[in-house]
Amino acid sequence: MPHAKYIGDEIFELRFESVEGSIRVLYFFFDGDKAVLTNGFVKKSNRTPNKEKATAISRRAIYFQKNIGENL
Repeated sequence: MPHAKYIGDEIFELRFESVEGSIRVLYFFFDGDKAVLTNGFVKKSNRTPNKEKATAISRRAIYFQKNIGENL
């Protein structure tokens, strides 16, 4: 905090402001301290949209299936 926040399901949110508004980038960690950015969006409400979080969760699963061989 204030620039990063855990939002559940092994997904984190990077937060910053720009001329477009509140920008959010979702990501996850692997291998200790390495991170993969999954998706970004301009936040228009107080809550992270379920669709955006679902995209991040799906991309995390795909990443581990393709790169690590784990089923999550």
